[in-house]
Amino acid sequence: MRKWSFLGLILAMVGMLALAGCDNGHRITAEEIINKMKATKANTTSAHAVVDAEIDAQGFKGQVTVEAWQKNPANVRLEVKSSTFDEAKGLVIVKNDKDIWVSVPSRNEVYKGGLQQLGIPMSDQVLEAMTGDLQQILDYTDAQLVGEGTVAGKDTYKLTLTPKAPSEGQATIPINGKATLWVEKDRWLPLKVEVDGGMLGRGSVTVSTLETNQDVPDSTFQFVVPNGAKVIDQSTATPTKPQTMTLEQAKASAGFRLLVPTYVPTGATLSEVYKLQQNGVGEMFVLNYNHVPNGFSLAQGKTDVDLAGLVPEGFPKEKITVRGIEGTIITSTGTVSGTFLSWTENGVRINIAGSITRDEALKIAASLQ
Repeated sequence: MRKWSFLGLILAMVGMLALAGCDNGHRITAEEIINKMKATKANTTSAHAVVDAEIDAQGFKGQVTVEAWQKNPANVRLEVKSSTFDEAKGLVIVKNDKDIWVSVPSRNEVYKGGLQQLGIPMSDQVLEAMTGDLQQILDYTDAQLVGEGTVAGKDTYKLTLTPKAPSEGQATIPINGKATLWVEKDRWLPLKVEVDGGMLGRGSVTVSTLETNQDVPDSTFQFVVPNGAKVIDQSTATPTKPQTMTLEQAKASAGFRLLVPTYVPTGATLSEVYKLQQNGVGEMFVLNYNHVPNGFSLAQGKTDVDLAGLVPEGFPKEKITVRGIEGTIITSTGTVSGTFLSWTENGVRINIAGSITRDEALKIAASLQ
């Protein structure tokens, strides 16, 4: 099973644009374009790219320019060339068939074995995307050819990607979200993608340089520890990943009374339960109720972090009484609609979020037992 944070999804798009590959062809349907992209990606043995990402998601708002090299799935190198995020400036990630190395110049530290402890907007999900996981985004969305356009002086086809009904193991755009993809006509090369996840955030990624199937020296993927840098070995650490469990197991291990709704919108059913340990937030128990268009998540945990503060700018936040307690509700009624409701009850932070109406969110909260 793969759980994607929305920020991870935006950064995963970096991998798609960096390693898409190229080919020649003629005007085709959206399905044929996607299939051609998959085929050319499969035939890409190496790549060098520069991509620009703009992010407004999960408390992060800013810009990152990344230069990337890839040679077969096992070898990847990422270098942050510029960023508005101080801790990401100069970041270098090297993955080869033996190790993963992360150099963080702002801390004068090197992490061996991954990024589990770094609270910066660049994650292992980028590496996973660049070695194949992003394929799921294409597999589990419906594509529609909606027009043409120009990106970086190139003629492109413009497609929209909308999520299919979620199911076990899928990595998709958030429920009721949307992505727009621009694909160069004569090479089937994606040049730009924009993702709108409503209150979860927005982002765009644009490629400025792309070379594929060129000679990339093996030395590119050898990492040298900078002089004076502190090395922190995380290779034996247990990765922080969602732990799937039954509802009864979650109730038994939560350490507090886990609340369950007796009301859900029409068609929504409990599809999965998992425990998530997130840096800066702590341990949360999440109940996912999946159904398009009435899917939502219920997250509960003992944390002082108000996730409403991570909702991007532009969404009005309103104080509201929930179960006799002051909380925050945020409702989006634009292109991507949804509701986020948050409050603290008996020392437990409770969040309800999804493609549901304001009234439905409040009814779910009132029904919790």
